[in-house]
Amino acid sequence: MTRTATLFLALALACGGGDTDNETDTAETTSGDESAETSDPATSDPIEPGAAGEVWVLMPFTLTDSGGQSVSMDATGLVTVPDADREATIQLHPDGRVEVDGNVVLTMAPDGTLADDGGEAIAQIAEDGTTTVAGRTVSFGPDGMLQGGNPDGPSMTLTPADTPAKRAAMTVLLMLTL
Repeated sequence: MTRTATLFLALALACGGGDTDNETDTAETTSGDESAETSDPATSDPIEPGAAGEVWVLMPFTLTDSGGQSVSMDATGLVTVPDADREATIQLHPDGRVEVDGNVVLTMAPDGTLADDGGEAIAQIAEDGTTTVAGRTVSFGPDGMLQGGNPDGPSMTLTPADTPAKRAAMTVLLMLTL
């Protein structure tokens, strides 16, 4: 996993940095029926960090690249990757575990330290989604655009831009660049 983790961090830097002068429209969130029986993640209550060791907000978001491909997470932490080459179940848990097909592959500590399955720290992600990788600070701007990545790479946008789930979104982004 250590070699994979290094590759994953290097590829994260390949994503576009976004231009801070480039304004984009962001989707507004609306509250809907918050019944527990619904499968619509946009209507589920977020799981806030801090209580009982929870390290991130599990709340619906979508990451979309400049080619229109997207990945989303629902309020339970289930990540959906449409049209993936291989189907995998990716699940973020409130306590910081990240599972792929039921196997823990990453763990997030309450301080934001992301470690691989061998316990080696591979990133530090702040609650606002900011991380520093290979000397570059990568974050989501106020418009949801990824900032600080490779300016020649594809752009990446987080929707909704003001989501409190930015730490989870950055974890998913880093993870999917494996």
